[in-house]
This record gives sequence, structure tokens and C-alpha cells, in this order.
Amino acid sequence: MRNINWKEPARTAALVLAAVLVLWALSAIASVGRAERVPNDAYTTGRVVEILTRDEVYYGEDNSMRDLTLAFTVDLGGETVTATQTISDGVIAGDRREVEPGDRITLMNNAVGDTANYVFTGYVRTDALIGLGIVFVLAMLIFGRGKGLMAMIALVLTCAAVFGCFIPAVLAGRNIYLWTFIICAYITVFTLLLIGAAGRKSLAAIIGCLGGTVVAAIVMAVTDLFLHMTGFLDENTAFLLYLDTPAPIDLRALLYAAVLIGALGAVMDVSVDISSSLHEIAAKVECATFGSLLRSGITIGRDLIGTMSNTLILAYIGSSISTVLLVAGGSGTSLFYILNQERIVFEILQALVGSFGILSALPLTAAVSALLFGHRAEVRDEYAELLEAAEKEEDHANRSSRP
Repeated sequence: MRNINWKEPARTAALVLAAVLVLWALSAIASVGRAERVPNDAYTTGRVVEILTRDEVYYGEDNSMRDLTLAFTVDLGGETVTATQTISDGVIAGDRREVEPGDRITLMNNAVGDTANYVFTGYVRTDALIGLGIVFVLAMLIFGRGKGLMAMIALVLTCAAVFGCFIPAVLAGRNIYLWTFIICAYITVFTLLLIGAAGRKSLAAIIGCLGGTVVAAIVMAVTDLFLHMTGFLDENTAFLLYLDTPAPIDLRALLYAAVLIGALGAVMDVSVDISSSLHEIAAKVECATFGSLLRSGITIGRDLIGTMSNTLILAYIGSSISTVLLVAGGSGTSLFYILNQERIVFEILQALVGSFGILSALPLTAAVSALLFGHRAEVRDEYAELLEAAEKEEDHANRSSRP
């Protein structure tokens, strides 16, 4: 019987268990004092069966405006009801596409007494998203294998930390600044440990990433003194003040959290790139010293600066294109006016603060890596152990693929 090395799976299982326990504890703390969410039974989903009527009313100058009302039957899973959809040229918000038989849609029951009144509210889009997510997971597992699995676990933990801990903490009236740092630290530590395994390489990346995040936080705090941000980016942020929370939500603190959490991924990426590269050099080069590794890390970092900063800037530009077009399309709108809109300022601020985080994480990760890896025989032993584990995984995958 072939001997099986259970050391690495047991270590990974222990790490995942620790991550889940910490996540559970953070979630329990964050949810204390949060108002109970009352489920809304007015919303339901169903499939369009048949279009019954289609009424059009034209109005305005030259009858250029139109109100369209559709009446149709919907199967709610054993029960068939009648619903309506209204498309008005005078109302911008809402789905403009007419429903068709076979569409899966969401409905709201505006009941008057005991009489149901189902109104179309939108299309069911989660099915397509779930399908795309499944394809993504399969692709990660096929191409990434063991690393892909660890990346998926880290992704699940990251989403759980944001939606299961940070959001409840905000709704429970917790200090947003403090919980932003807690969530960023949790994501950084467990993501890098899961993907890179416990060792000097992961330690260097963690220290560099956390250091870059702290610098980004300081830059954000100092910049906010001069920008006079209010947190009112659009009409949705104003509604946050009317939520049932123990204390009004601090909108400026939410901007702070959005910037740091948004930049964390890029900062983490460059920290891993630097630590992994220097770990490889230290394992292959016998005379790797602190100075040589530091210089190599700075050189590699210079190549990363441009692409990672572009990644941040392009991501935030893409998310604000609609706002820029709306403001720029106004009559007589100047560039000066556009650049002073808080929504645009916030997008620029995200890109700049995130870039500061990257710039600070690069030399910090290089310095910590050089300190940990220089003249270390243990690094070569650690590298050999990782290489052996990778070869075993490759060999196991090849045997599994044979008929």
C-alpha cells in the first residue's frame, strides 16, 4: 500500500478551521445590537405564461412620449396569477424591456385588502450568475488544481468576511474605521496563508500588504482633511441614513472603508509577487544576501508599479463612466466642474490612495523578504519542500487523468 503524506492536508484543514472559527467569532461580535431584519413577503418570482393585453398611450408634444402597460399571466409554481408591467418614457428607472412568455421575473404584490395586485419589478438574473460562477469555479479547479482550490476557499472566506462581518458591524453601529482594519487584516492573513502556505514567504507578503494598507489609510485620512468629502455620492447613499440602525451610519467612514477594501486586492497582489520572486531567488542563488535581494525586489517592484496602478485606475474609471457621461453631457459643463463632483473625486481618490498603498507595499515587502530570506539555508529547505509537494500534486493529477 502506497504511503500517503497527510501532513499538508492536515495543515490546510487546520488553517481553514481556524479561519472559519475566527470568522464565526467576528460575525457574532458584529451582529450584537443589530436590529432584526423583517422579511418582506410581498416579493416573489415566477415565469411569464401568456401576454393578455398591450395598451399604449401617447402624450406630450407631437405625441412623442409613450406609456405602455402589459397585462400577462405568471406561473408562481402551481398557482397562476395576473400581473402588469408599465414602461413609461417619463420614468427613467426600471427595466425597459417588455416581458415575453418564458421569462423568469420578480413580482411585488401591492395587495389592496385581500385582493392581490402583482406588479413586475425585474428579471431573475441570479440563474445566469450562478451558472457563470460554476464555470469559473470549474476553470479554477482545472487549471489551478490544489492552488485553485485554495484560491476558491480564500475567495469564499473573503466574501463571508465582508458580507457576514463588516456589513452587520456597520448596521449594528460599530466603529467603521476599526472594523475596516479588522476585515482587511483577516482577509490578508488567511488569504495569503491559504494560497502560499505558512512560511517566510507568506509572512513577508502579509507584513508588506498590511504595511501598504496602513500607509493607504494614513494617506486617505490626511487627504480627507482637504477634500471635505461628505459621503453623499448619489441618491442611494442618502437612503442609508434612514435605515433602522442603533446610530446613524457615518457616510464619510464608509468612503474610508470603500477605498481601503477596494485597494486591498491590488496591494496583496504586489506583495505576493515580490515575496514569491525573492523567495525563488534566495532558494536558487547560494550567495543571496540582504542587499542583493533588496535590490532585486526594488527592480521587480518597478516593473509592477505601472501595471498595478493602471489596474486600479482603469477599474475605477470603468465603474464611473456613466456618471462622467451624464455630467459631461450637460449643457455648458466644464472639465473643472466635472472634476469637482464628489462622485468623480471619490473615484480618483480610490485610484490614487490605492496606488500609494502599492508604492509603499513594494519596498516594504522587498525589505522584509530580504531580511527573512538572506543567507538562510532554511529557505532552500522550505523551497525544496514546496517543490516536492507541487511535483506530487502534478504526479497525482497525471495518474488520475489516465484511463
